[in-house]
Amino acid sequence: MIQEERLRRPAAVQSVFARGVRFANRRLILFVSEGEEGRRRCAFAAGKKLGGAVQRNRLRRRMREAYRRERKEFLRGCDLVLLARPETGMASFEDLCSALRELLRKAEEVRRTAPPSQP
Repeated sequence: MIQEERLRRPAAVQSVFARGVRFANRRLILFVSEGEEGRRRCAFAAGKKLGGAVQRNRLRRRMREAYRRERKEFLRGCDLVLLARPETGMASFEDLCSALRELLRKAEEVRRTAPPSQP
């Protein structure tokens, strides 16, 4: 992932949780909020319930790679936070990519049909 595409500050991640719209399936939870025009930033998280540090880091790496493969066609100008669910650890990489693609499509569809935001 390109460094400029990362949400780095905890306050930025909390802002996405507070202002964002939530999309979920069996494997992942995606929070999406409006960001800077033409720029897309993303953060990845796996909670302690999912295992030790090794397992959580592996899940985040897999989510990052799935996002890298799917990001090109979705959600420009948005901030995203992607959370792993317990099912994520047992899923194949193809299933993970499919689950992410499904969430990104839902988010893009909602974004297209939503009325423009007021300044």
